[in-house]
Amino acid sequence: MFCKEPGRILDGSSGDTACDHYHRYKEDIAIMKDLGLKAYRFSIAWPRVIPSGDGPVNEKGLDFYEALIDGLGEAGITPYATLFQLGLSLRIVPQRRLDESRKPPVVPPLCGGRGKTVGRKTSLCVYL
Repeated sequence: MFCKEPGRILDGSSGDTACDHYHRYKEDIAIMKDLGLKAYRFSIAWPRVIPSGDGPVNEKGLDFYEALIDGLGEAGITPYATLFQLGLSLRIVPQRRLDESRKPPVVPPLCGGRGKTVGRKTSLCVYL
């Protein structure tokens, strides 16, 4: 990767940590509130919810989205979630062909069990 090659970035950073929304979402929500935002669209990262791509659900991943959605609601910001098929885990891309007739492997966990809690808390969840 270009940004990891020595000398490509003046200060030697790699870009591995960019905005770090996962750890700083509370600060991000405070900034959004200060800016007067009324809505926030975010993508649900498939690898955060199902790291193996087709295996067990990562409860910590669901915890993150639930906390994000709750925090947005407390700040008066309407959450809009997006599931983006091109964010599919690289572990299963060669094993699966995702087409219009099949639900992606992340949809059932987000629509059943604890995912129903996450899904009910968003105003709209779009699958692209």
